[in-house]
Amino acid sequence: MSTRILMGLGMAALLGVAGCAYRTGNRVFGDNVKRSTTWYGELGITGHLNEVIVEPGSKLTKLSIIGEGNTVQVADGVPLGKIEVWGGNNTIYIPENLDIRSDLVGKGNRIIPRPLGSFAKKTTEYRETGGEELAPVEEATTETAPPVTGTDTPSGVGDGTP
Repeated sequence: MSTRILMGLGMAALLGVAGCAYRTGNRVFGDNVKRSTTWYGELGITGHLNEVIVEPGSKLTKLSIIGEGNTVQVADGVPLGKIEVWGGNNTIYIPENLDIRSDLVGKGNRIIPRPLGSFAKKTTEYRETGGEELAPVEEATTETAPPVTGTDTPSGVGDGTP
């Protein structure tokens, strides 16, 4: 019973931190979501590894992110006043002429200014692939570390003795 109460309070706190974006239709909720559209007002993103493109013509007042490893690209000419991020390793690409206020809580969060005019090609590629990945993913190597030799483990650890 107390666990459910704590979980409910935790969810209420997260939604309160994110602001009004979560009470309107302007949100992305889930993991590995890829969305490219025109957004208005406050945009909220909750989850991990999402890719969101804020297209030209959008009018944002605030961008809120709760999660890990999300990527957001903001088009040239889109007004955006504030960015709030709770989590880690989130990346937001904004036009270099955009002046924003930001609150970043967590490690590895980055707001990266990009040159004006470098957005159009990425948007076109994203729409043509129907939300598929923009670039091919390189094969990950499956190399493992060499086996450990010797007895680096302190005596009594893992040998069944109390």
